[in-house]
Amino acid sequence: MLSVGVWVGIVMLLLVAALGQRLVLLWFQWENFRSTRRKWHTVPVPKRWPSLGVIVPCCGVDPDLEQNLSSVLSQRLDRGEVIFVVQSLQDPAVPVIRRVQRRFAQVPSRLVVAGPAEQHCQKVHNLLAAIDSLSPTVEVLVFVDSDARLPSGWLDRLVGRLCTTNALAVSGYRVFVPQDRHWATYWACQLNAQVLALLGSNKLNPIWGGGWAIFRRHFEALGLRRCWDRAITDDLSITARLHHLGLRVCYEPGAAVATQVQFRLSSAWEFLVRQYTIGRCFLARWFHLILTSVAMQVLVFWLALGTVAALGPQAPQTPWLLGLLAALWSLGVGTTWFALTVNALYLRRLGQRYPGTWVQWIWSTLWPWNTLLHLAVLIHAKLKRHLLWRGIGYQLDRHGRVLRVSQPWPSTLPLPQAPPEPAASLHAPPSSRAA
Repeated sequence: MLSVGVWVGIVMLLLVAALGQRLVLLWFQWENFRSTRRKWHTVPVPKRWPSLGVIVPCCGVDPDLEQNLSSVLSQRLDRGEVIFVVQSLQDPAVPVIRRVQRRFAQVPSRLVVAGPAEQHCQKVHNLLAAIDSLSPTVEVLVFVDSDARLPSGWLDRLVGRLCTTNALAVSGYRVFVPQDRHWATYWACQLNAQVLALLGSNKLNPIWGGGWAIFRRHFEALGLRRCWDRAITDDLSITARLHHLGLRVCYEPGAAVATQVQFRLSSAWEFLVRQYTIGRCFLARWFHLILTSVAMQVLVFWLALGTVAALGPQAPQTPWLLGLLAALWSLGVGTTWFALTVNALYLRRLGQRYPGTWVQWIWSTLWPWNTLLHLAVLIHAKLKRHLLWRGIGYQLDRHGRVLRVSQPWPSTLPLPQAPPEPAASLHAPPSSRAA
């Protein structure tokens, strides 16, 4: 049995290690914010504007889908076209797409029908169908999710950065905009903010599938199409390949997009577990580093708190333990506060409503319990082998390859329906594979 003195010494060493971990995280956040702030104030201008193929996969009717698609067609598209891609013409998104196409008739756009996926996730299948339909003259591939609201000049910044940097690909990221005050919505938003605060100057930026660009010649020359063979995800599969080759992904904060979200505990849990499960499959080292780091923070904090309770207030070691515990709690609050402050700056730049500093205070103060929930999500993701995504079930192997696609998944709810089209829009021209 360990003596009290030895046990307290071990706990104090663990607290010091956890403090060092938090200090490194805070420094990392600060360095990335400095890079982000510099890029905010510069607009990259290429010598020549390339021909673009902007690909927008759609499935069902996301909140504000019509406004989101309109924001894509409102971008500067001097050279290029927009390709909307769906699984079938029965998709509820099709009437919305048709309506937006008519309103922006001056912008070149097409609708591609990909058919059901059999060997990879439906989104990847849709992207491949869209790429195959592109004109040979397209020089840059741009990928945009249908739930993203693009700000004015978004495409200029993304493609401009691609043409003026030595990175192979350029990516933005999502900024969650809470649509209600449910605690699960704020929980998912603050976890997303923690990721956002880590993007910037580092060489390990990931590609985010909701908004990224790459030269088509690089996409084909590096065989990135093969990364999508039986893949459950479009972005992290390519991220893993680029990192393996030692190639850099540039993060462009001016290409961040607002995404309207509204969660309950079940939907927030499903979303976060899915994200981490995909991360575990393709960026295993980083997933396990995050899992170990969060587990250590949880273990050390609650172990130290339990030790203080067991020793009692009169023990000579109690003040030292309480001091280290207070320092760890303060750094946990500080890193959470910093991430939420950066998130608030993004929201203001995107012209979105900011929930208020009271949200930052609550979620920062509740750091120990938030970290405990975070650990539970990571453990669930570590054990998960199947995913439900947009109503389709996927059975995975440990490398994230799709073993079986279930269409439809038995417990799937019907896709959200589009609002009825005006009578004049019912006479849309018939569509074939590319319409």
